[in-house]
Amino acid sequence: MKKYLFGLLLCALSCVFSSCDKEDDEIGEENTVTWEILASDANALIDMFASNETIHASSGYKYTYKTKAIGATCRVSCKDYYNKLTLKGYVNGKLKIEESGNGFLQVTIDIK
Repeated sequence: MKKYLFGLLLCALSCVFSSCDKEDDEIGEENTVTWEILASDANALIDMFASNETIHASSGYKYTYKTKAIGATCRVSCKDYYNKLTLKGYVNGKLKIEESGNGFLQVTIDIK
């Protein structure tokens, strides 16, 4: 009986540890995140907050950084509410999200 329970316990433990394979979740891998801002008014000053940095930019600006996080968030705003903003988010060169709006946008992408 003890051998049976011990064998059952070993089988259960092997199932638990095999489900924690690194291929299943890629947390810890370094990824390149790029945010691109486009605005209807090319001369408008846009405030951007990403990766704990505030950047003052204009239309066409791209901000790139490397991260091991599983998600990334970017906020952009413009004092002119009627200025249409488009924010594109790329992970490792692939477009993951594209959002548009007037005056303010906040976008989050799932990296994993």
